[in-house]
Amino acid sequence: MELRKFITTTIREYLNENVNNITFKKSVDEDRTTLTAYINNNKVGSLSMEILFDAYQYEFEDVFDEDTFNEMYPDSEIVKIEHIDVDDNYKNSGIGSQLMKRGMELMKKNGYNQFYLNASPMGFKGLGTMDLVEFYKKFGFKELLNQGHNVLMGVVF
Repeated sequence: MELRKFITTTIREYLNENVNNITFKKSVDEDRTTLTAYINNNKVGSLSMEILFDAYQYEFEDVFDEDTFNEMYPDSEIVKIEHIDVDDNYKNSGIGSQLMKRGMELMKKNGYNQFYLNASPMGFKGLGTMDLVEFYKKFGFKELLNQGHNVLMGVVF
């Protein structure tokens, strides 16, 4: 058991050293911003965000009544975290956390303080729904609506 703990700690320390060598590149296409993480010029992860200007009509009309929505999100603009992906070889190395942290900081610096996402597993190798929920809670997200196979989450700063 001690050897296993030592190996796990050593691997994490090694991967954390790699996290310090990550290069982040930002691309913007109209209202969509993508952060891509690279190690040694190899893509290891990405985060896509979109600014929603009429979020109630396009995202929440079938989920919440308008008054409830306006209480949750008082400003008209919301950043939707659309997709986060980390290469299988770099999962649990902190890259996803770095992408979330940097993406949210970038949007806050640009004046956006409301965020929304749909915690829903992608594919067979990703985190399960409740693991995703716990991951996003580290960034201040709260559950808005648990739909069983996915969880709508949001945060306002």
